[in-house]
Amino acid sequence: MKSATAQSTQVEFTYGDNNVNLAIKTQGQINPFVPGFFSALIFRMTCSSSSPNTTHCLVDSAVGQYLEQNHIHSVSSLSSHVFSAYHPIHGDVIIKIAQSKSKIQQLSNEIHVRKTLPDWACNPMIDFKQSSNWALAVVKEIKGQTLTDHLKAIALSQARSATQSKIDGWRHNVERQLSTLHRSGYVHGDVKPSNIIIDQSGNGWLIDFGQAIANKTPYEHNPLHGGSRYFATKNVLSRKGKASPIDDYFGLAVSIACHVQGAHPFQELPLNIAVERQVAPNLERLPARYALILQMAYART
Repeated sequence: MKSATAQSTQVEFTYGDNNVNLAIKTQGQINPFVPGFFSALIFRMTCSSSSPNTTHCLVDSAVGQYLEQNHIHSVSSLSSHVFSAYHPIHGDVIIKIAQSKSKIQQLSNEIHVRKTLPDWACNPMIDFKQSSNWALAVVKEIKGQTLTDHLKAIALSQARSATQSKIDGWRHNVERQLSTLHRSGYVHGDVKPSNIIIDQSGNGWLIDFGQAIANKTPYEHNPLHGGSRYFATKNVLSRKGKASPIDDYFGLAVSIACHVQGAHPFQELPLNIAVERQVAPNLERLPARYALILQMAYART
């Protein structure tokens, strides 16, 4: 620690080839390095380095400045590039940060696709900033949990039927979102439980449009598209053929099956492997439309 006062602390340390200087300022009454700390923090970080690769330090410094300038605080990490935070005007928000070229392209693509959708079809966009080596998007947080977390809760619950009935209607709003997205000329490309949020009213919300692709675009021509192999059709898995709304509905069908059956319909196998091993889909309790989607995808693979 270089120095400390009642509301600010200077810290210097070496990280690899980088010399890092942290200026930590509290927004409350007590320094965080004093017992009883209860306050929000603002971080300013600068780096000097003999190495030419100082991108991450520069990104962190730029993001820190953005947060400070917009008085965004209570930042908490949800993953390596997604954070929850509090915005003084918009309340609880989600911040996405991209640092590699491909991730910057994905985040920029998400913003472009969001602009084609009506306000009700996705959580509100608040801000987007982009430079040559980083991009940042701020969106309104949807209060709730991902379908993945709901499925974990169901698996742990003794009252499985009660837990299920609580979110019976989640798929209807996701269907509306997909229909609107497809009418706008795009395929989501990565429909899966971790990209579906169940809000506090039980409505489902499709998130993460970074891998969206224009309808009928050849998959091999789209470097952004990947998709989860456990929720993907043959075309997505092989990166052949053209993007189609059916690819999204297949991912939704598998997600619904995971919910109503409590397990992956192909015994936790990607579609192509399930076909090779002759593992037919479990269609139990699936709505007829989605049972047919799984059957047809299986037959065509």
